[in-house]
Amino acid sequence: MQATMKNGILVNVILCAALARSVQAQPRCSWLDFSPDGKSIAAVYDFWDGEKQSHHWEVQVLNVADGSRRARFQGDAGSDQPLPLEAKFSPNGQVLVGTGVGETLWFWDLVAGKLVKRVSSPPKPGVRLMPWGLHFIGSDRLLTTPAFSERGNSRTQAVVWDVATQKQRLTAGSTSVDGLWTGAAVSPDRKLCALSSKGKVSLLDTSKWTTALGPWPGRTATFSADGTRVAVCADRTIQIRTVPGGQLLRQINRQGSIGGAVGFAKNNRVLVVEQGYPLDFYDIQTGKRIARVDRRQYMARMVGEELAVAGEDGTISLLEAATGKSISQTPGVGAMAASPDGKWLVVGKQDGSLDLLDLATHTVIKTFPVP
Repeated sequence: MQATMKNGILVNVILCAALARSVQAQPRCSWLDFSPDGKSIAAVYDFWDGEKQSHHWEVQVLNVADGSRRARFQGDAGSDQPLPLEAKFSPNGQVLVGTGVGETLWFWDLVAGKLVKRVSSPPKPGVRLMPWGLHFIGSDRLLTTPAFSERGNSRTQAVVWDVATQKQRLTAGSTSVDGLWTGAAVSPDRKLCALSSKGKVSLLDTSKWTTALGPWPGRTATFSADGTRVAVCADRTIQIRTVPGGQLLRQINRQGSIGGAVGFAKNNRVLVVEQGYPLDFYDIQTGKRIARVDRRQYMARMVGEELAVAGEDGTISLLEAATGKSISQTPGVGAMAASPDGKWLVVGKQDGSLDLLDLATHTVIKTFPVP
């Protein structure tokens, strides 16, 4: 019996070790994005093989219709190698731009199916790119924020790139973007860009790169889906202003200083605010909080009149954006993206596969297998 127990323990150890290796070798989907026409999905994967002690990444572009792979880009990852964390389609859907650890930008041509350029060194002496903040402005320009100087705190600026040539269109020499720019947001028509510098938010005209409205006290800003409102979040207050014009409609005294506005709901009558972990729902007309959802989440995104919340418990919850009431839950580990028409939501699962949800019925209509 003792030998049997030992054999059983040995078998269990072997099985557990094999299971651990298989789990470690599974890909983790860290980012998802829909193409502007809703026909393709970009997925960023991080692979770790515990048995081989190897680490690599993949960016895959999938066709929504049949799940076939449209493009695939790969690279090794490690302490001295860049790792993509985010990838976004250009407005025409022909270029995919990635950014991530290693202060790197990738420009992939989806028509040719190849890497066009990788920017790994500072774009200008003394300037260093942060590994987040991709915003397309206009039809052919990319804003990366923030960028900061390694030469002390003397100078910092945002960087604007020409997508077609992968060159800087706006450099450190422009005084219009001096200061530490954070909390970037772009209006739905890409004509205005909200940037925060030194505790104040300004709305910039993206065609001229000059200040159109502001500055107002705040650190982050969020546009409404129709582009007629902007929520400017400071440490203890949120200002709701008109676009254009900048008229103050309501100042909300927020309960907390962490996070910013997620989006507007109910024809711009409700504002959803991320307070660190809780989500607060405010009536804009009265300025009062009407609901709170206490949930530990990785991210929250507006999808039409619904709110998609990726929780730390491995689920994606759909809530009524106007009330915070729960609609449905589905397994998911954080990565998610809504189609441009708001009909679908794609979510990454624990095993690396992707589920496509129909938001009209809140059911999974398609699963893309593990790559």
